[in-house]
Amino acid sequence: MKNFNSFINEILEKQQQLNLGPDEECLFRGHSDAGYRLIPNIYRGKDYSLKNEESIFYEFRSKAVEIQNRSFSDWDVLFHMQHYGCKTRILDWTDNLGTALYFALSAYEKGKKPTVFLLNPFALNVCKTRHRDFYDPDHLDHKNGYSFRGMLQRQINEPENTASGIWWKYPLAVYPVRKSGRLISQDGYFTIQGSDSDPLDVQIPEDENIWKKVEIPEEIIPGAFAYLKLFGINEFTMFPDLQNLSKFLNKKYNL
Repeated sequence: MKNFNSFINEILEKQQQLNLGPDEECLFRGHSDAGYRLIPNIYRGKDYSLKNEESIFYEFRSKAVEIQNRSFSDWDVLFHMQHYGCKTRILDWTDNLGTALYFALSAYEKGKKPTVFLLNPFALNVCKTRHRDFYDPDHLDHKNGYSFRGMLQRQINEPENTASGIWWKYPLAVYPVRKSGRLISQDGYFTIQGSDSDPLDVQIPEDENIWKKVEIPEEIIPGAFAYLKLFGINEFTMFPDLQNLSKFLNKKYNL
């Protein structure tokens, strides 16, 4: 029978296989079931199109009172969309294993296999763009000056001209400016999907040692929950607002 320490040891073994440099962070992502792929949620719906993606972005930017009269770039808006539940081409990652473990277990159902993915973001970027570092979001703007929405519009209007739209094909690792309390509390990083909508784990095989996957066995689930409680990782620390404070207190006092 495995215990929680054996899970941590497996994480450390997989992390070593990623060949991170001495000052390079490993990123983590928690899934509630091992069958889920590394694909952003905007591609999971049956009605995805570039036009719908551009329309969702425009409406969010137009109607979100919290971001009006603030110097937000298109990328800042996109990151806010992601953290408030709008479907985007982004996947959330964190450099905090506890945060990934929380998301892997937050919707735990008996019989499913919660999973933690590990990612070497530096290897991801260098293998596809020869840039061994996180991307600054503003450096993703098109060389002709188009930001995110502009690139979407160009790709919609000139579908045959692949150079005018989203210029990267594979997912890129991005270090966002953390203008959101949720991004700060979750130690958040992102990968942003490029022109290829296939899941990251389909585009890049696991044996390339850019990402790894560790399942959480059912017998260590109690130990994993104990770990989260010990380190104070809960709804409120992940989503520091009054609604989630209320959820946390109701659960704490069994109400």
